[in-house]
Amino acid sequence: MTTNGGKDGLLEDGPWIYRAKLSGSENHKGYLVGKDGVGIVADVMPLDEDGKGGEKVARLIASAPDLLEALKEAQGWVEEYAIQMGSYTISDDAKKSLKKIRAAIARAEGMPNETL
Repeated sequence: MTTNGGKDGLLEDGPWIYRAKLSGSENHKGYLVGKDGVGIVADVMPLDEDGKGGEKVARLIASAPDLLEALKEAQGWVEEYAIQMGSYTISDDAKKSLKKIRAAIARAEGMPNETL
C-alpha cells in the first residue's frame, strides 16, 4: 500500500471511496482509495486471485475517517458516563474498553499512547 501522506486535502472532512483497478482485459489489479475528485490516499494491491481480500482492506481504509469520528464521539459519551457515575462504579471491563478507545485514537492521530 502506498499513501500520499495527506496531501491535497485528502484528510479533511468528506467521505473516502474505493474503486477497483482493472486491466484492459478486466483482470483484477487491486483498489484505489481516496476522496472523490481529490486524489488517491492508498493503492491497495490484490491479496487473492478474485480481489476479495484486497477489497476488504480498501473498504476498511475508506471507512477510517468515519470510524475515527464515531470512536471519538463514543469516547466522549463513555467519559461523561464515568464522570456522572463516579469512577468507583465503572467496571474493570469498561475501564479497559476506554483505555483501548484512547489507544486507538492516539494511534490513528499519530500520538504515542503514553500521552493519554
